Amino acid sequence: MFALELISGLIGFGFFLLLWVILPHRLHRPQHRVVSAEGVAVEETTGTIAGEPPSRPLHPLKRAGISLRLRPVASREHRNGVWGILEGEWNGREIALPVGMEQVRLNGTFQERYVAIVGGLRCQHTTPYGLKEKVEEVLEGLAYAGELPIYGFCFAGPTGLRMAPVYRFDEWQVVEPEGPILSAKELSVLRQRLADLWGCPAELVRIYRFSQAMSWVPPVAVLTDFKGLLWLPVFSESEKESLICPHGLEEHRLSVTSNSIWEALLAGLDPWIREGCWIDVTEPLVREIRGFAHESPYQLRGFIAQNGRLQPMTWPIYLHRRQWFVMLDGDGGWARGVLASDRESLRELMGCLLVQEGCLRDPMALRIMPKP
Repeated sequence: MFALELISGLIGFGFFLLLWVILPHRLHRPQHRVVSAEGVAVEETTGTIAGEPPSRPLHPLKRAGISLRLRPVASREHRNGVWGILEGEWNGREIALPVGMEQVRLNGTFQERYVAIVGGLRCQHTTPYGLKEKVEEVLEGLAYAGELPIYGFCFAGPTGLRMAPVYRFDEWQVVEPEGPILSAKELSVLRQRLADLWGCPAELVRIYRFSQAMSWVPPVAVLTDFKGLLWLPVFSESEKESLICPHGLEEHRLSVTSNSIWEALLAGLDPWIREGCWIDVTEPLVREIRGFAHESPYQLRGFIAQNGRLQPMTWPIYLHRRQWFVMLDGDGGWARGVLASDRESLRELMGCLLVQEGCLRDPMALRIMPKP
């Protein structure tokens, strides 16, 4: 009797062991869409989504310096399809990654799927646990020497989109696969070295910041001078509550204390604004400038070459915080403004800029005139 019970017990144990350990879970291999920094799809790659977590409780692997947790948001807080936030730290970097949830039809039944975009890569899984694991795998693949990138340089060339993450150690570094490690203490110098490596003008290499939401964010403004000695991008963070300006290896934070990003921008950039500067700004900021800045009673007037003909043009002159500036009509979502300490300097600088862009032959051809 005892032997029979022992044999029955062993058979039962083996059966449950088979269900518990040996039977594999099905792996799903959906298509991942890799997107550019502007959000435009550039290629399709096939990736493996982590399998379903086992039904028995497991302790997740502890990685040094990594503590991510998924926090669902209340239904009344759902905005833009955000179901929750994957938040925490990665070696000191704060992460607040939006997570969406969608209903998909699999094998004739509807199933929940959780989605997050990490550095332009779409991660998805049928459980929050699996999505968290997938996100951590992607972040590990993006990290270098345990650090996530802070910035990224991008160039859209004839052979396609090229992206180079930028890491901060003793210097800013770009690590090219099977290529050199480029280093510099200034992002402007690193940008020029990367442009030389890619064989393109530095002006065509754009910079993006890797935000807390794990997305590549373009700057809201870039301050430059005519001598090429200054190149200072400015980024917006935390829903426009602060501005970030990298200078050297430091990141200066500019508080937006009023409703105007432009006012905070001029106040924060005051130590770097000098004679002979221009500033490239995004189109939303241009609209803010024209609605917020004080328009002076003067304007610039001249004839510029456009479409093979000379066209009369006028530009209103603005005055704010002792800075005189003119905004040029831009394209591609950007516009350029010229800054100066007085009206005459503004006229000369504007003339030099239009000559540089091939719109004007003589920089002295512009005139300052009172508004009619």
